Amino acid sequence: MVNYLQEIVHEKNHHQLALAIIFLIYIFINVQLPAVIANGVSSMVGTGIVIVVAITLLMTTNPIVGILGIVVAYLLIERSNQQTKNKSSISKVMKNEMEKMDSFFNVENQFPKTLEEEIVEKRTTHKSTNDVMPPSYKPLLSELPGSSLL
Repeated sequence: MVNYLQEIVHEKNHHQLALAIIFLIYIFINVQLPAVIANGVSSMVGTGIVIVVAITLLMTTNPIVGILGIVVAYLLIERSNQQTKNKSSISKVMKNEMEKMDSFFNVENQFPKTLEEEIVEKRTTHKSTNDVMPPSYKPLLSELPGSSLL
């Protein structure tokens, strides 16, 4: 961590230090965006561009500046969506997933029993007893050699 900070302060990386300071100011001060920029960033294409720039910044600069860039990108998207009265795409996704989970559990509870459960419940259990009553008929072939009573 200290090495990364020393690297930012190094003379050849003053532009990264300036970028980190600008990012920190944007994070801690609630800056209102111009309407044109807010509308552009809150669109799908604008959000994609901001994400690509943040990832590129993360890969090409000091890790501290890159992480600050990711945070600033998130805040930029959120603030522009709030300013244009759009819900953020992250909030939409989370809300949709929660609705899916709720509907899944509600659909599951609408059917109290499945067909398999009903059949098993209706099935009677057969109790085997050794007290078998003799049949009311007389077998004709009962005298065969090698045969036995069942």
